[in-house]
Amino acid sequence: QSVVLIMDIRHPLKESDVQMLNLAIDADKTILVLLNKADKLSKNLQQKTLMQVKEALGEKEDKKLFVELFSASKKTNIQKVSAILGQFFSAWKAKGSTLGAIFKPSYKNKFHFKLSLYAKIHST
Repeated sequence: QSVVLIMDIRHPLKESDVQMLNLAIDADKTILVLLNKADKLSKNLQQKTLMQVKEALGEKEDKKLFVELFSASKKTNIQKVSAILGQFFSAWKAKGSTLGAIFKPSYKNKFHFKLSLYAKIHST
């Protein structure tokens, strides 16, 4: 099982975020932290914040914790995040669950991108 936590990159690691992370860590979940709205910061500040969050969370090489920059409106890191979610889905399937997932981009207008995700898990 996995957890995806979306944080505003301008205000990362709020108390509620830390509580959610602690619950996921205690439950031995794989965690993907998305620092959303990355497009609102300069590239330099994006990288600085990313490093600070990774350092604060102690991102490990064991691949139980991922921290990524993300912007739904600009599609920043959409392919990388999709690949990580694909790994999560593969792990669920390997554990005996059947999973149906659809990644469906929808456009309200040419400046807006929304990633819609539908996942349905059934225990076997």
